[in-house]
Amino acid sequence: MVKDRYDRERERHVTNGKQSARAHLLTIREFVKGRDEEVWIDIRNESFKDYEDFRPATMEDMMIREKAPGFDPGGMLIAEWNGEAVGSVQAHVDRQRKEKKAYVAHLGVVP
Repeated sequence: MVKDRYDRERERHVTNGKQSARAHLLTIREFVKGRDEEVWIDIRNESFKDYEDFRPATMEDMMIREKAPGFDPGGMLIAEWNGEAVGSVQAHVDRQRKEKKAYVAHLGVVP
C-alpha cells in the first residue's frame, strides 16, 4: 500500500525521467533480509553514536540477531529520503503472550 502511494506521488514530480528540483520523496519500506543488513547497521550506528553507552553494531551482531528464533524482519522499516536511507524503526508483536502486545523500538534518524 505504501509503495503504491509513493509511486503515484513520484510520478507527479518526475518529468522526462528527471526529478523536479522541489520534489522531496520520503519512502517507508520493509527491511529485506539478505540485502539491508549493512544499511540497517549504518543507520543505527549513525543515529545513536552520541549516546554515552553506545556500542557500534557489527555485521556479526546482525547475523546473530537474524538467527534468533523470534527474529521477524516484517516489523523492521527503513525510511529513505530521495533514495537515501535516513531512518529505521522496529515494531514487534509478542506472539508468545496470551494477550497480544506490541512495542516500537530502535527508532533512529540520521542527523
